[in-house]
Amino acid sequence: MRYIYCPAGRSTWADAAIRLKEFGYLPCIWLGDPVHDKFAQKNFAGCTVLDFYRLNLGRIDGSRYNKGVFDTSVNNKPFFEELMVKTFDMMNRQDPLGRYEFETRKQVFYALVLYFIDLLEQKKPQFALFSEAAHSPAQFILYSLCRRQHITTVEFSSGPYVFPVMTLKIDGVRRAIRDHVSAVEKAEIGAWIKRLGQDYKKAAPNYTAEKDHSIARYFTKLIYKYCKESLKKIFDQKVNPTYMIKNCVDGCRAMSRYEWKLKKRLLAKEARIRRSYFTYVSKRDIAQDKFVYFPLHYQPERTSNPEGGQYYDQFQALAKLRSLLGDDVGIYIKEHPAQFWPNRNGGCARNQDYYRNLNSIGGIRFVDTTQDSFELVDGSLFVATITGTVGVEAAARGKPVLVFGDPWYRGMPGSIHIEEIDHADVLAGFLKNAKNHSRDQLVEFIYGILSSSLYGTINPSNERYLKKFMNHRVQDDGRSIAALINSIMSPEGSSG
Repeated sequence: MRYIYCPAGRSTWADAAIRLKEFGYLPCIWLGDPVHDKFAQKNFAGCTVLDFYRLNLGRIDGSRYNKGVFDTSVNNKPFFEELMVKTFDMMNRQDPLGRYEFETRKQVFYALVLYFIDLLEQKKPQFALFSEAAHSPAQFILYSLCRRQHITTVEFSSGPYVFPVMTLKIDGVRRAIRDHVSAVEKAEIGAWIKRLGQDYKKAAPNYTAEKDHSIARYFTKLIYKYCKESLKKIFDQKVNPTYMIKNCVDGCRAMSRYEWKLKKRLLAKEARIRRSYFTYVSKRDIAQDKFVYFPLHYQPERTSNPEGGQYYDQFQALAKLRSLLGDDVGIYIKEHPAQFWPNRNGGCARNQDYYRNLNSIGGIRFVDTTQDSFELVDGSLFVATITGTVGVEAAARGKPVLVFGDPWYRGMPGSIHIEEIDHADVLAGFLKNAKNHSRDQLVEFIYGILSSSLYGTINPSNERYLKKFMNHRVQDDGRSIAALINSIMSPEGSSG
């Protein structure tokens, strides 16, 4: 059986491909972390191994396609127009300085769409396996075309940040894994939920708690990073083709990841964005105000696009939320602190107009990023989020939750999804009854999800976090992943 494989960078996913081969599954298209490319070329003759970086830049060398390829694209215009908008948003990751102009993005999109329509017709895969939600332009287009052509898609996503578990999706729908023994005990979940009911310093994710807001430490890190990157530039001439600049020799030339001029411009851009946000920040009386709390997501990130679904754009989510609330109810928004960290890509997904447009939504109130999140949760009428962990935090503290996207905890007690709300009266009815859930019900719900999930973690950054902050030494292998895929795709098997 032939399949498409888009693996993340952990060796587990390479091991899974070998195990799948033993079951009779062979990859025919390989588009994943470049660390596996040589492995794929060596072990799977006849598999088309695609260069992740070049493909995301639209660098597809001279193909002429038959009429059927263009018929497919022309006859499905609404589908491709919607796909284009989401893909353009994902291209922000590649364009930190905003130089990837509209026409360039459009031509990259067209090149990828035509290429993948043709490639799928040639290879005729039976299913596609994604180790995580497709959130690069090329992978997302490939994934979307598989869904449109009714090619079965299997993907994994991370569970709670505190546990090494992976939840399963088949054709975009979350599925339980049968006959699986959970690596997470109910007592561990109970202890976590209990912590979320305490003060924020004890319950906050460790990666945020670690950050020191001292100005001296900030500049010490910045100088260290400058020296490190300057040396890297001298001794390592490799480039990262994720970043692009305009008007170069081939129209889309790679820029060095360690180009200090780029970093200086990025820092300047991020400083302008930060100033823009704080222009709108004002002190609020949480005890007296009537408000809904909507913490902004860090972007660009897969937790909003694609996992936000229709509401991957936070402006659209906030506009929808505004339409459901009375004029006397405000919306408190707080920027994700990582959006302004100098070692992240937050500047790729914001500009100075972003906050001005958010401010145009009636009743929006900007909150200082240092404001205690749990105070905002406790003082709110309810919490709204796309896929954020704040949803579980709010539920643990007895607050109702409105969910816009598809987080691992979708359907938990005390929450409602935006798809269930067609007018304000439905929301009002939900809020009236939402506080009836208990902490024990929440623990049971989470245990039910984690006990029907797969032990392990998806990518190297997940693994580093779990090892550093949660003391989890993940020792998964590809055998269980391969066995699960076989149970899904074999005629005798079923995933539940």
